[in-house]
Amino acid sequence: MSHQDKTTWLKAYLVPLNMTNVARKKPRVDKFSQLSSLDTAVVHVNQYCASTHGEFASMGAIQYLDELTR
Repeated sequence: MSHQDKTTWLKAYLVPLNMTNVARKKPRVDKFSQLSSLDTAVVHVNQYCASTHGEFASMGAIQYLDELTR
């Protein structure tokens, strides 16, 4: 996938997950919504996929969101 396609997919996948996370945990700061781009997410998911052959990219995306919102 191109970088743009990966970014589009991540946005479509992570935005609803983040909204659920924010509604459930009610953090003081929503770090995900403050990102200027999803480039760091693309890098994280690319690295996840490269190191865990056979796993779904969605798992890397969830891991990224979890790390961001800790």
